[in-house]
Amino acid sequence: MSIVDYLNLEIEEQVKWLNKQRATKQLKVIAQEMGVGAYVLEKPIKSAGYKYDSNRRRYVLQEQERDGIRQDALQFLEDNLEVLKDLILRTAQSKEECRFVIDPLLLANRTYKPISLRIQEDVYKRFSELFQRQYQHYKMQDIVSQALLEFCERYEQK
Repeated sequence: MSIVDYLNLEIEEQVKWLNKQRATKQLKVIAQEMGVGAYVLEKPIKSAGYKYDSNRRRYVLQEQERDGIRQDALQFLEDNLEVLKDLILRTAQSKEECRFVIDPLLLANRTYKPISLRIQEDVYKRFSELFQRQYQHYKMQDIVSQALLEFCERYEQK
């Protein structure tokens, strides 16, 4: 096909022809055979909203590409709906059961006093396991500080 014949085709026909050629040849080779640069072949297609999808090895309309991604996402949600529901329910239940929040004033005041404490082994083991399982996003020293603050607020005689 000559370049003049190619450029006189409708965009959809250009895409069909180019996709057929790209199935066996690289764009550079096709362009050389026609005696033009690769951009001459792609320019009308790209300006019409087509893009080369290297996974499919063909030109696709960009909206179709987005629709394909949406379809993949919807398929994933459909396939994993029960798992996602269970995860949401467990997260909601765990938030209702335990609302541990460190006082923002403690987090703002980052001066620490190094001290040495003796803690019963079984209590420390339980605390350490809970920390590792649920609260690694905090520093252990901040959790201990919050616990001591709550103790003071709860038991201090006024």
